[in-house]
Amino acid sequence: MNIPEDVHDNHILLSPESPLSRQDLVSWKMALDKRQLPEVDRNCLFKLSGYIDIDKINTAAWPALAADLDAGDQSITALAFGFTRLFQPNKPVTKGQAALAFSAGDSGEVVLE
Repeated sequence: MNIPEDVHDNHILLSPESPLSRQDLVSWKMALDKRQLPEVDRNCLFKLSGYIDIDKINTAAWPALAADLDAGDQSITALAFGFTRLFQPNKPVTKGQAALAFSAGDSGEVVLE
């Protein structure tokens, strides 16, 4: 499929065959759970997360990641990925990690229905 370059700049492509990344999972989950995400800069996110690969995380995902990390032991990152210094934002998530993320928190009741 040949997609014009300008489409990539102005549209979000679903790409259902592609794996779901960690940063996408957190972003999608927080979009379901939170009405408003915090404003976050690099220093704030680093203090909150301690991730040494913070520069590999898309800046658009920073607010969702900060909101998730604010949940502490009940955050997606803690429950699905464990406590780590590497977030590995583009690493694919497993079906189990995605199920755990979407069944926890404010949107959990909707998913379980």
